[in-house]
Amino acid sequence: MNRAFVRCGEPPARASRRELCVSVASTSFASLLPSVGAQFLSALRLLIALAHMKLPSRTSLAAWAYLAAILGVLYVVAFVLLGGAMLPGGAGFCLLLVYVLASLCGDVVKALSPRLPPLLGMLLAGLVLRNVPTVLDATAPVLGHGFDWWSSQARAGALAVIMLRAGLGLDLQKLRKLGLLTTRLAFGPCLAEALTVALLAAPLLELPPAWGGTLGFVIAAVSPAVVVPGMLDLQERGYGVARGVPTMVVAAASFDDVLAIAGFGVCLALAVASEGGDDGG
Repeated sequence: MNRAFVRCGEPPARASRRELCVSVASTSFASLLPSVGAQFLSALRLLIALAHMKLPSRTSLAAWAYLAAILGVLYVVAFVLLGGAMLPGGAGFCLLLVYVLASLCGDVVKALSPRLPPLLGMLLAGLVLRNVPTVLDATAPVLGHGFDWWSSQARAGALAVIMLRAGLGLDLQKLRKLGLLTTRLAFGPCLAEALTVALLAAPLLELPPAWGGTLGFVIAAVSPAVVVPGMLDLQERGYGVARGVPTMVVAAASFDDVLAIAGFGVCLALAVASEGGDDGG
């Protein structure tokens, strides 16, 4: 068993699939520990090990059967650890349903056209699940927290991962040379769009200035889930690397988000304060 663990630490070309399965099986026995935290970590290690096993071709039926088997193993392990939370109506089942349908819709969109981003299918899946009654109405919590809490933590974690990828993809030397241009690209479009929307919101939508500013910063915000993966993909292909274009765009998009969040918070506080003052008067 120790040999299997050592071999699993080696590159995938050297570690055989049988030895990897032995290490995974030995790791799964740790889930029998009485501590809930240790059980959760053991299940997480099991999932990571299964995810790193080499998949067959995605176009073959064996690939889908393989993915279904991995999902089935994950569901059984989660059901053993979490119990009723993984049944329909539980927070764990809702989280798993969101993940499976989002991944499936992303693959369908990518199969329809390679030019379409998988994020489009994931957005459509989330839109449908959120607006279909009783689908995400979870009653059984997971580790003491409901679906809304876990959904909020998942969104925060996804944003953290995206921003971490953005930071790891920056070239500091190029960023120093393009510092002034990056600053203008980060602050100029965001402030211009937010100001334009705020000015047009009063005559067109009859919104107060504070609410117009809130709407402006919402519209002016750049989505890091779209910009960062796209720029990192272009950087891996070598497009614009010599001039530092991917680094400049990723850095500008990150600062743009920070500015939009700060402006949104300020305008929202002013709007809420003005509404409270009007009610009190």
